Amino acid sequence: MLDILLLANYKYILYQDDSSKTFLNLTRESGFGVYDFCFQVELTDMTDINLTITEIENLRKEYLKDPKTFSSKYSEVKLAPEQTKNALSDWMTKD
Repeated sequence: MLDILLLANYKYILYQDDSSKTFLNLTRESGFGVYDFCFQVELTDMTDINLTITEIENLRKEYLKDPKTFSSKYSEVKLAPEQTKNALSDWMTKD
């Protein structure tokens, strides 16, 4: 099962699985398409929301600057579509 920890529309989604692994899905627009890249990430201190967002934004800037180089530095992870769908549904309905 996946849980969404942070979500910024059309920028990123930070997921966490049952084993506490975190995955960052970064999104970018190019031409008429929207592309994403998901990878396992270790952030410094996820209890500090501002630091976490800063780290994610820095990773996204690096990704936007040169997606090809970025994707060669990190191993892409394919999350199960059903799990991401359920995580989004849970995120949208939580209080």
